[in-house]
Amino acid sequence: MASIDAWSYSRYNVYAQCPAKFKYQHIDKLDMGPPSPALKKGRMVHTAAEHYVTKQRDDIIPELESRTDLLEAIRAYPTTMVMVEQKWGLTKNWKNTGWFNKAGRPNVWLRLTLDVGLDYGDKTFEVIDWKTGKKYGSNEEQMELFAVGVMARYPDIEHVTTRLSYVDLPAGEDSEEYAEYTRDEYDDLRITWEERVEPMFNDTQFLPRPNRMCAYCPFSASEGGPCRHG
Repeated sequence: MASIDAWSYSRYNVYAQCPAKFKYQHIDKLDMGPPSPALKKGRMVHTAAEHYVTKQRDDIIPELESRTDLLEAIRAYPTTMVMVEQKWGLTKNWKNTGWFNKAGRPNVWLRLTLDVGLDYGDKTFEVIDWKTGKKYGSNEEQMELFAVGVMARYPDIEHVTTRLSYVDLPAGEDSEEYAEYTRDEYDDLRITWEERVEPMFNDTQFLPRPNRMCAYCPFSASEGGPCRHG
């Protein structure tokens, strides 16, 4: 059975939710139908934030007004400090490579997309990720992966702050999720992630894992999909 040779946090998240959905989406590449309104909104918000920070537009759209102070602060930083909509590729040995495989270059194993990266020039780095919609529990794993990716790409970075900013919530403590990571944690976190994704690469059955998200799955039985659940 065909499998995958590269992963991302979103792929890992789909597999953790349901291996069968992962297979239908990323191996069989079945049609998922048109993008949902939530997905369209998320893309629009990310593009608007990118264009404001990079001074391609001077207005902040209503959906981002709750983050006006943060967006203005990022926009005011020197361009040498700010990275926007970065697409990073890492090999299985956690070395830098391209987003796609090319002859003469190590194969990409992990793909990471950063909405905003701030290199403060003192061996500290901050990752900011824009979130739309409701806040459901903790996203600690995603913040961990951001930190591991930064420290893999930049060996001189000693401290990483990760911030998930929920733009649909009023600015304040409850609308942002923070985590701090240090270089001393890097090796353990890297090993932890290798162990987490190993089942995704070794799976040969991709059995369904029925859960509450079946009701929203485009591959469910109720949607005429190949899965017998939902």
